[in-house]
Amino acid sequence: MNAVVASGTAEYRGALYETFRNEALNANGYFNNARRVQRPRDRYNQFGGKVGGPVRIPKLYDGRNRSFFFVNYEGLRIANPAAPVSTLPDERFRAGDFSGSRIAVRDPLTQMAFPGNRIPANRIDPAARKILGLVPLPNTTGTADTANGRELNNYVNPQSVDEFIDNYTGRFDQVALEGRSRFFARVTHYNQGRPAAALMPGPLNNERGPETQVFLVCQSVRFDSHVICPV
Repeated sequence: MNAVVASGTAEYRGALYETFRNEALNANGYFNNARRVQRPRDRYNQFGGKVGGPVRIPKLYDGRNRSFFFVNYEGLRIANPAAPVSTLPDERFRAGDFSGSRIAVRDPLTQMAFPGNRIPANRIDPAARKILGLVPLPNTTGTADTANGRELNNYVNPQSVDEFIDNYTGRFDQVALEGRSRFFARVTHYNQGRPAAALMPGPLNNERGPETQVFLVCQSVRFDSHVICPV
C-alpha cells in the first residue's frame, strides 16, 4: 500500500470534516423484528481537521517558499451492532436431567451410568451450581440436536460494540540548495481500540478488553534517496 501525505503550501489553509451514521435513521432488521428486539446502537462518527502552511517565527524566521508544515488529526467512533449466537444449557441440563440424551452420564465413583441418565441433586457440585446460576437461560428456539437431546444456537445476545481510532500525522518540508533538493519528515501516531462482542452477559462472557495499537513512523527523503524508520 502506498500512502501520500499532503504537505504545507505557501499560504495557510485548513479544513474540518465530519461523517456520521445513527440508528435513529435506520430501519430495524427482519430478524430483530421477528424476535421483538429493538434496534441496536449503530453509530459511525468520522471527524477530523487539518492545517498547513509556511513556517514563520515572528522576528526570527520567515519560511515562505522554503519551510512548510502540515498537521492532521482524524478520529473514528463506532458503535457496531452485533448479535452473536451461542448454545447454553436449558433448565433440564442445569438440574442434571440428561434423560433426553443418548450419551450415558456415568458416576465418576462407580463408573456406572446414573439411573435414568439423571444426576442426583446431592451429587451436583455446589461450585458448579453457582457457576450455572451466572449463565443466562436460552432465549430463542434453537436447532434440534437429537443425538444429545438438546438445542443448539439457542441464545442470542444483541448488543453494540464500541470501537475507536485516533490518528495523528505531522509533516515538515524544507526546500534546500536553491530549490534543487527537498527534504521532508513525517510522523504518524495511530491508536485503535477494538473490543470483541460478548456471547452472553455477565462475568462468564468471552469479551476481551480493547486492543490498542500504536505506530510511530518517521520518513525522510534527501537527494532522491529515502529512509523509513518505524519505531
